Amino acid sequence: MDFIVDAGRWLLPVLAAVIVVFCVPSLLKGNAKIGVTGYLVNEANGDRIPLSGYEVSVGRSKVCDIILGYNTVSRFHAVLSKHKSGWRVTDTGSKTGTYINSEKIDKPRALENGDTLVFGNAVFVFVENTPIEPQQTVEQYEQGTEEYVPDGPVTYIIDESTGDAYRIDGLLTCMIGRGDDVQIQLNRPNVSRRHAMLVFDEGQWSVTDMDSQFGTMLNGKPVRRMTKIKDGDTIDICGTTYVFRTSGEVSA
Repeated sequence: MDFIVDAGRWLLPVLAAVIVVFCVPSLLKGNAKIGVTGYLVNEANGDRIPLSGYEVSVGRSKVCDIILGYNTVSRFHAVLSKHKSGWRVTDTGSKTGTYINSEKIDKPRALENGDTLVFGNAVFVFVENTPIEPQQTVEQYEQGTEEYVPDGPVTYIIDESTGDAYRIDGLLTCMIGRGDDVQIQLNRPNVSRRHAMLVFDEGQWSVTDMDSQFGTMLNGKPVRRMTKIKDGDTIDICGTTYVFRTSGEVSA
């Protein structure tokens, strides 16, 4: 009996340490700021639900990240998870099942842009935020020309040295960096995988540094917190200067 008690005194701390080693990194990763990397678009009303972080829970419970108030949806119905290769969905033992393009899944499945997801009676379309392809549209964008007739506010990040214009209106966040899961990829020395992020909230764009090694500059000054930006502002990342251009502000 004494042996069991003595063994327990050192086994319990070891077990606790093992749990911390394996669980804490996962928790930290789940809370990491990676911006919005996809959306679920509600087919019933067109609402866009942003997907951010590494795991997004879906269900009827109030503790889920995406709460669906349908009786056909289980309290904890499914989990969407972000991986290096893209998003996956996993059914978490729901009563009515999870479907991708009318096919019921029984194990984690990769999601493709445009896939239809069904949780109970709730139907969504998965839309992935892929890297933005630059366009040489600076001249067409310039206001005051006869060709400039926008349907609504148009927003670009323009590479000052190349003239490449990255259109970002319609996004909630836009990540700039060297990683594979950013919207604007900048493959230059000293650029972090997720270097800086632009955020659209309440009709206003802001920029923040993502704790990068070499920092982000706004109009020549270091960005130390989320800072609002306006038309004509410059954002410098390790020697690359982007000009922020927008034709106006809209409500989110």
